[in-house]
Amino acid sequence: MYLDRMLGTRDAEKFKGFTIKALPQLACSNCKEIIGIPILYKKESRPAYRLFVGSVIKKIVNSKKATAN
Repeated sequence: MYLDRMLGTRDAEKFKGFTIKALPQLACSNCKEIIGIPILYKKESRPAYRLFVGSVIKKIVNSKKATAN
């Protein structure tokens, strides 16, 4: 999961000077369990988080229904 997609491009600029070791582990906001670790995606030299298998469940939401609520 790319850091700039999580934060948005403008907010991700704040982390440009950071090393991967300086980024915190990704934790669940409810239970505080670690769900991912920071990495540098080598193909694009892009900071990202490697999510642990089974730590996240993906749910596809119809954007038309989501905006109607």
